[in-house]
Amino acid sequence: MSDDKREVEKPQIGKVAIDMLRGRPIVAILIIVAIVLAALLIYTAFLYASQTYKIEYYNARWDNSLGDLRNGTVSVTEYCNQEVHDQKLCEQFWNLQYRD
Repeated sequence: MSDDKREVEKPQIGKVAIDMLRGRPIVAILIIVAIVLAALLIYTAFLYASQTYKIEYYNARWDNSLGDLRNGTVSVTEYCNQEVHDQKLCEQFWNLQYRD
């Protein structure tokens, strides 16, 4: 009887993947393209969600500032000096105020 014990090498995952992709470069390209597209979609979704939040926040501030003007809690001058205001209304107000 021969005690010919050979150690069986366990394939390393990285080496197997590299060997598999080496024979099929199209697979590697498709995987890279899929990763790039997924990253792009996630980034776009993040930007869209951020813009939606900004629009909703701006609209809420707009409604709040108009409500303050209607209720009389702020003057027209204070309203027009705020960041969020009706540009046309303020232009008319300034034109009337400084008319000679």
